[in-house]
Amino acid sequence: MRRQNHQWFAERVFHYYQNVAGFNKKTTADHFVSEGKRKTTIYNIINRCEARGSSQFNQIPGRPAVVMCKKNIVKVEKAFDRNSSTSVRRVAEKLHLKKSTVSDIKVKKLRYTAQTKKKAPKYIKDQESRAKTGLRRLYKNTREKILIIDDETYLINDPSQTPGRKWVHAKDHRQLPYSKRVKEITKFPKKTMVWQAMDEFGNVSEPYVSEGTMTGNIYLEECLKKRLIPFIKALHDVEDVLFWPDLAPPHYTPEAREYLESENVEYVPRNKNPPNVPQARGIEKFWGICKSRYSQRTEEPNGHNGFVRVWKNISKKVGKEVGKRVMDHAYRNLREIGYKGIKGAACDLSKKKRV
Repeated sequence: MRRQNHQWFAERVFHYYQNVAGFNKKTTADHFVSEGKRKTTIYNIINRCEARGSSQFNQIPGRPAVVMCKKNIVKVEKAFDRNSSTSVRRVAEKLHLKKSTVSDIKVKKLRYTAQTKKKAPKYIKDQESRAKTGLRRLYKNTREKILIIDDETYLINDPSQTPGRKWVHAKDHRQLPYSKRVKEITKFPKKTMVWQAMDEFGNVSEPYVSEGTMTGNIYLEECLKKRLIPFIKALHDVEDVLFWPDLAPPHYTPEAREYLESENVEYVPRNKNPPNVPQARGIEKFWGICKSRYSQRTEEPNGHNGFVRVWKNISKKVGKEVGKRVMDHAYRNLREIGYKGIKGAACDLSKKKRV
């Protein structure tokens, strides 16, 4: 209980003692004991108030606050209420206060806490409404179908240059060699494209790895014919599968659509495919985990075959360990967004347990 609450309770006790109980300590104590208070606390309050003649607490010793006064506290509170994304430094400059003073007011007086903003896709034109409608339709179709997703991503070959923070631990960082204290970045690093498919159980297909970009012919020959269809037939009945590609142009060429139809694979049509919903596509989270594992390597794989071997091992291991959880989490997002919309589901999804 804070000082203000103690003060308020002491005033209640002394008022009851004077005006209701007729200066009877036992009656006063019995009344507040019935509220769950301790008898000794009530007697101490009464004795103190009788000795001082007032229920007011003694003033806290020391000089009065000049900088962290009520006026500045109100100013800081209004500054953060007007713009919750502003920084402590900017508020301090605007109010002509020290940065440490604003930080102390924010934390100790206002009890404000800071969190990083979560990344989310930016929707333009009618993408938000199309995403909600498309995901709701997709959710209804997947209740009786096994969902399979494919995607491609680009990976920097040198693990040390993978985007993300790199930490250095030492007692005296000045004694470390230059190569240990910095993260060296190449302006145009060598990248490799990786394509892979994944089902809702976390099973992953054989990867297609190339130093080029995805084209319609490559997608048809290397991805669909050599990897996706064998992957589906090895694990599932083709009629029980719903294939969900993204909206990249190579995925919807006439040749690719004709081939999928000839193999009796049901896929999400282009005009009904929800746009810009990475949070509902589990393979996006799968890519992030695989890249994180790849960045832990100390050296670059030896040649193209070495990269394929390394990536195949990483992707299969990640799929086996967390693939099912990743897809379950994405499937839940799919359902939430499909019925509540992007912004309606965002608050609920932020409270869910992260994978």
